[in-house]
Amino acid sequence: MKRLEIFDRTRSTPPRERTRREGRRDDASLMSLAGRLEGRVVKEGPLSLIEVEHTIGKDHMHGNVRLGDIEGVEKTPLAVLFPSVSDPEGLLHQKRFLFFDIETTGLSTGAGTKFFLIGMLKVAPGEIRLLQYFLTNLRSEPFFLRRVKEKLGGDDVLASYNGKSFDYNVMRNRYILNGLDLDEKQRVHLDLLYPSRRLWKGFYPDFTLGTVERAVLGFRRGIDIPGERIPDVYSSYLREGHAGDDLYTVFIHNKNDLLSLLALLLRQVDTVHEGMGPGGGSLAFNHITLSDMLFRSGFVEEARRVLVSRPDDAEAAKRLGLFYKRERSYSNALDHFSRAVRKVKAVGDYVFLCTEIAKIYEHALKDYKAALSIAVKAQERLLRSGVFYPDKRGAVCSDILALEKRIRRLEKKIEKNKTGGEQGGVPSRRIDSHLQ
Repeated sequence: MKRLEIFDRTRSTPPRERTRREGRRDDASLMSLAGRLEGRVVKEGPLSLIEVEHTIGKDHMHGNVRLGDIEGVEKTPLAVLFPSVSDPEGLLHQKRFLFFDIETTGLSTGAGTKFFLIGMLKVAPGEIRLLQYFLTNLRSEPFFLRRVKEKLGGDDVLASYNGKSFDYNVMRNRYILNGLDLDEKQRVHLDLLYPSRRLWKGFYPDFTLGTVERAVLGFRRGIDIPGERIPDVYSSYLREGHAGDDLYTVFIHNKNDLLSLLALLLRQVDTVHEGMGPGGGSLAFNHITLSDMLFRSGFVEEARRVLVSRPDDAEAAKRLGLFYKRERSYSNALDHFSRAVRKVKAVGDYVFLCTEIAKIYEHALKDYKAALSIAVKAQERLLRSGVFYPDKRGAVCSDILALEKRIRRLEKKIEKNKTGGEQGGVPSRRIDSHLQ
């Protein structure tokens, strides 16, 4: 019983304490804020919230992206961007996207963190609607949550930026602590953070939404407020009761986040389209990671084409070698492995490539002498690295032992062929002269 009493106290703040915490609310400033936002104050008895709703024109440009292009999005690039998303009902094909972003009282996902503003960008045939709901006081939270739930359609495809790890968890906690149900059937949820990291890996210092929208979308915010200040703005509003300019700016910040989400999904789709095409596009992307994404999604030829477009890239050559090896096109595999091994600088990459070359000579071409020569060169490189970089010696021990085992096995095979006659197998063009 005592535990239940403690739980009840954490769920609801006593009325007097709430009054002290929230101060004396300035209803005039609240009405003024709603007017500036072209929204309205919605009441249910003593409970209230601000509701803002706008229609976004299809020709609206956010940075360098036309938002109306969402109507032409195809399912194929979405499958490449989000390979783990299960969509048995074909909701992606219906393009019923709901982009959402929340503003919170803290930066953790703990039970004490509330969300006081949610923005939703709903995409339906022929229109894009912006919705925002604002929690005017803490005692109105159940009313606020019920209103939000009405707009979170169960058949909508959710889209967010880091929403799977943060936004949706905060929302779920608040519904649970208020004794409400979020209707958590298997929702399709696209988190745009993860494909952003893959598509533009190595391009930017971080992948905050602000960095990505500037670099990828060409969007520069005018009126804005740093995200880390937003919890303090809301706390000040609750304490002083005045809905001033800072709170208005929080709404603008949230709106821009939503527009950036829609624009970012479109740019990600365009990037995949360009990568899958014959080449020559203008969009920048990481060719290696996009090739991996295409390969995992079953677009093998497109993945290969992305790598072929990078003839001077050692990693691309290595991946192509693995492609051809998998297809048992050993001559092509050797060509690409040998091209890569001449370009790599890291000892680990050099040893990996030499090992792959040795495997082809030993198991596919039965040229044991060529395989042995390459394995010995890789071993020598490893041993030199242990001398010049003593701190790495422990890390290369397993590779040295593996090469030693391979060398002994090859020596036995060569000796066996000597006693049994000429070495068999297909004569091969040795490439060990390329290994430096």
